[in-house]
Amino acid sequence: MTVVTIELQKLKFNPSSLLDFDCTENLITKIENLPRSLQNFKCGGNDITCIENLRSSLQNFNCASTVLDK
Repeated sequence: MTVVTIELQKLKFNPSSLLDFDCTENLITKIENLPRSLQNFKCGGNDITCIENLRSSLQNFNCASTVLDK
């Protein structure tokens, strides 16, 4: 949960990073429903690089109802 909280805070301060993140639920739901490949996503010392990497990873992620129901 610690990693999720950190990413949530960073996303709150970087709304542009969600431009390609197609989800109608709130930000906490978005984070909780990220693909399994992002479960261990961690940032280095550079926040800008971190957000760019995260945005890149989220480009094709779609929180459809079928995803949220799983």
